[in-house]
Parts: sequence; structure tokens; C-alpha cells
Amino acid sequence: MAIDCARPVLLQPFNAVPLSRTPWAGQDIGPLLGLAPDEPPRRLGECWEFSCDPQYPSRLAATRTRLDTVIAADPRAALSDAVVEQRGPYCQLLVKLINTARPLSVQLHPDLNPEAPRAGKWESWLVLAAAQDSKAYVGFKTRLNRSQLREKISAGTLVHCLAALTLHADRYLEIPPRTVHALGAGAVVLEVQHLLQGRGGETLRLWDWGHKYNEAGELDLQHGTARPLALASALPLIDLSAQQRETLHPRILPAGRRHFCSQGVEILQRSNNPYYRLFTLTATRHSAFSLDIVDGYGIMLCWRGTWQLGQTKIASYQPLFLPARLGRIEVMCGKNSAAVLIIPAGAQLDCRQA
Repeated sequence: MAIDCARPVLLQPFNAVPLSRTPWAGQDIGPLLGLAPDEPPRRLGECWEFSCDPQYPSRLAATRTRLDTVIAADPRAALSDAVVEQRGPYCQLLVKLINTARPLSVQLHPDLNPEAPRAGKWESWLVLAAAQDSKAYVGFKTRLNRSQLREKISAGTLVHCLAALTLHADRYLEIPPRTVHALGAGAVVLEVQHLLQGRGGETLRLWDWGHKYNEAGELDLQHGTARPLALASALPLIDLSAQQRETLHPRILPAGRRHFCSQGVEILQRSNNPYYRLFTLTATRHSAFSLDIVDGYGIMLCWRGTWQLGQTKIASYQPLFLPARLGRIEVMCGKNSAAVLIIPAGAQLDCRQA
């Protein structure tokens, strides 16, 4: 089934992943998505808001048709000639909402090497909300050798070696492959991943905070089971000389660069990686401008206020796919509105005053 690539395509929100995969889940995504209150509040760890993964694919809001199948019907119209020629006729980006009540495991991802037996991913986090004491852990406070690292993991004291970063709304972090990292408790983040087609993006756990979970995904330190670690695969991948806070943190916290500013609208380019460009869009008053994504497609998510592209209005946290053949489109936004836009690295975002 083909889609009309001359119009924005609304996708269904709330593409939730089961708790068995996200036992650390919090209770903040449901209220953000406007779900009816539950008693007790429903735990949601991940919602895959833009996904061509066959396990949890996005679906069109109007027809419930899978996004990956409609892209496959006309990949050049959906993704652009440039993307198809460079990366193939498929979308390699995955966008998630993540909420943590407990910290994620300390982990890393292998390189993005299609020839390697284990293929990883490049990912980034844009913090949408965070508790006062919420943290991310990236790299180590001091240099460790492999033997010391293994000893800390075995003794359950790795937390004392991890380099913490305080999280707050609008903070942006890049997580390249082979980077030791963990997202802490009390955060709601938008996570973007670049994956190799058909490879999934492997996660290798180093340590899981001593947590044990039952089959329902609930913490059960007495009768639960610890999730498996992958030390034999993960430890050889770590370049320990590159994991120290002083050298690592400046590289994972890119400064935002102003891309466009006019009539109360500011667009900042936040990411600086080889695979995608992430922009944050904010409006301090009712405004209008136009945008055109040249040689690529777009993924947009509004998390505050009101946005309208052409005749298409976007509800908060409803994902929007902007096909390559869309061309230039007028954007209208309300006062105190905010959104995120993601495009492939080779594409250009051309914004103009209305």
C-alpha cells in the first residue's frame, strides 16, 4: 500500500513495549500521552514512536497500516533518492519515549559494522523531564584497567566508578558505540537510534545494579532472576583510555547551534553525528514559517503547545512522518510550543520566514 508522499503522515502514538522488556519502567509516559488515569498508574518503560522494526512497527493513524510496508512500496518518494542510494530502500532510524523508575543497566553497544557478528547502534537522549536527582552515567571517573573493571563488577561496586551527569529538561547527550553508559532513574527522554537494517542494534550489559525481576517485570530481589550480563563480549570492546570523564563528556554533550531564528521561533541543531540531525523547535509566541527537507525525510514530535504543518494538526506526543516528496510546507505554532525534528545526516533543513 502506498501513501500520499505529498502530505505529512500522522502515526499512531502509544506503541508500547511490554514490561518484560522494560522492568525498570516508570509511570510518567501515560500522563504525557493523555491516557486515562489508571489505578494504580500504569507503568510504561518504552513507546516506540517512530519504528520500522517488525517487532514493534509504527502504524499510520488513519489506516493502521504498518509504516515499514508503506515505505517499502515507494522508498524513493518516502525517504528520497539520496537516502536510498546511500543507505538502501529502508529507514534506519528508531525514535522512542523512555521513562525510568529505576536505572537501566550499565551497558554498551558494538560498532555499526555490517560485517561484524555483533552490530550495535548510535543513540542519543534528549531529556524531556527529569526528577531533581535524576542522573545519567557515562564513562568512568578515573581510568581503570580491564582487571579492575571486572573486579568492580563482581563486587557490585561499579557505581562508585561511574561518571554521573545531572539530567534536566532539554539536556542532550550523544552515546556513540562502545561507550559505557546507563540512564538513571526519574527521567523521561526521547531516544533516537541509528540501526543497521535487519540487525536490531545489540545491547551488551556490564552490570545491572544487583536488580532481580520476576516474569511480570517487577522488582523481586528475593525470588526474581537477574538479567544476564555479557562480560565476555562487552569487555574486549571497551577502549578504557577513552572512557574517562575529562575526555569523554565534552564529546557527548554537543553545544546546540542556532539553525533558524525568526518571529519568536528558534530552531537549534543539537546533534553532531554521522547518521542523523536532531533539531529542537521552540516558539515563544504564535508564529509561522516554512520548512523544506532537501534530500531526506523528517520525523517530528510535538511535546508542548500546538503545531500545524499545512492542514495537518499535531497533538502532543503524536509522531509525524514527513516524506521526502513533501516539499516546502508552511508551519504554524502556538505560544510556548516545543517540538523535535529528526532528519538523516545527509539531508538539509531549509527554513524561511512565512
